[in-house]
Amino acid sequence: MMACTAAAARPVVARRMVTRASAASAGTEQRTLKALNITRSTLIDSNGGRAVRNVDGEIYEVVFVPESDSVKVLCKSQQLEYTTEVGKDNRISIVLESATPITGGAPSFAQLQALLKFQGPGPEAINGRLAMVSFLGIAGVELATGQPILAQVASPAGAAAAVGLAVAVSAASLAPLLLGKVKPQAAFPSPNDSYPNTQLPYFWTALAETINGRVAMVALAALLVQELVRGVPAL
Repeated sequence: MMACTAAAARPVVARRMVTRASAASAGTEQRTLKALNITRSTLIDSNGGRAVRNVDGEIYEVVFVPESDSVKVLCKSQQLEYTTEVGKDNRISIVLESATPITGGAPSFAQLQALLKFQGPGPEAINGRLAMVSFLGIAGVELATGQPILAQVASPAGAAAAVGLAVAVSAASLAPLLLGKVKPQAAFPSPNDSYPNTQLPYFWTALAETINGRVAMVALAALLVQELVRGVPAL
């Protein structure tokens, strides 16, 4: 009879939602834990301290905070922040009762530095956006006037346009973050985000923007190399 009872209890332990009751001096405090299918060691060692998980249709951003040696979780769809608990198996769970609204505010210098460093998400996103806009402009001018890339950039008007475009794209990319409209972790989209309603998202997603940006950067480089080798406009 005891063996049957133990076997029946195993599926309950494996469920994502676990409710625990802890005795307190003023009564009983109930906490509901929701597992995020990631361990603390995997988050720090393999994911660089940041990961995104889709659990029950909700997207959670899991972030390791080295200053406090803790893990926090942000729910992107509901704009909520949760405290976490690490179980004996090193798996991270959120405490649903700890949900607090995400507050705004300008980021600190350290947060900006982490976003804009070479390995951070900022440079590739900004360069990709700049490359997409630049390729359209350069190709359009070359088709209309026959001017190659170097001739366009070497002219005073072309150089000013290039600098102005770079400043405008950078400012537009950073404006939501600097105005406190988004948290630093959500300032630039992550291509690792999960999408519950489609297997391969094509439009208006971080993955699509990342792929298009990379293609535009490679296309610009190929266009420049071809014109340098041949000595004539490529288009």
